[in-house]
Amino acid sequence: MKDRLSFTDWFFIFYIIFIVTTSGFLFLFFSIYIHVNDAYIIQKYYQGLLINTGICTLFLAPLIPAYEKIRKVTVLPVWMLFMRKIVYGLATGLVLLYLSYLLHRYGIEFRLFELIAAFIFIYLSYLFYDLTRGIEGPAWQHYSARIDYWLNWLLAGSAIALVTLELGFFFHFICVLLVLGLLNLIFRIHIFNTVSSESRGIIRRLLIQYKTLFALRIIIGTFIPLVLCFQFYFLNGSHSVFMAVCVLTGIILDLFLLIRSSEINSNY
Repeated sequence: MKDRLSFTDWFFIFYIIFIVTTSGFLFLFFSIYIHVNDAYIIQKYYQGLLINTGICTLFLAPLIPAYEKIRKVTVLPVWMLFMRKIVYGLATGLVLLYLSYLLHRYGIEFRLFELIAAFIFIYLSYLFYDLTRGIEGPAWQHYSARIDYWLNWLLAGSAIALVTLELGFFFHFICVLLVLGLLNLIFRIHIFNTVSSESRGIIRRLLIQYKTLFALRIIIGTFIPLVLCFQFYFLNGSHSVFMAVCVLTGIILDLFLLIRSSEINSNY
């Protein structure tokens, strides 16, 4: 990672890590309590827990010192100054998950650490949501953006749980979320074309400057998963891993386009 990570780059990477970590764990955590007597589900849960936690730690570890550097050399917005609590809260949750996995490896079924991590992640999810509402501009303050935050959060958790636990419920849930996400996107584009010159500028950047990425976000993140849903319901086929990869790729593209098209920077 570069010695000097820009505000926008740091925020984008952290945003992805945050929703994958918090939503992924919470979906897995609550799923095993529904299937608490299923040894296979519990085993898959701990495997998924280790993989998800390990990947997130790999990216989060260099981001914490990078954040401290950014704070020293950049005038951060007020909402961003409160990010320290979220950064270290997320790191604390990951440590608790490692401890829980180690206990499981040694045959000790003690889930208090996971329960504490679950409460931490629920709190951080709402805190991060409130902080993003403090970013200036219609792309962040319009209620369609708030809906999009929770849709992406739910989609990320559902995709991770689908691959890890292989439960059909998450396939159905993802289908519903994809339709809602598509409707919200159409609604946002329609509204932003009529609200203000600033919001129209966002749409122009999406459809002109970032048209290729926007098209990929629609195709990979929405249309392909919806086709897989059609195949699942009517042709008795299931491609859960491919479905999850497409959904997560769509979320990454969606967040990248949101940050870039709204021209978020450290002056806000």
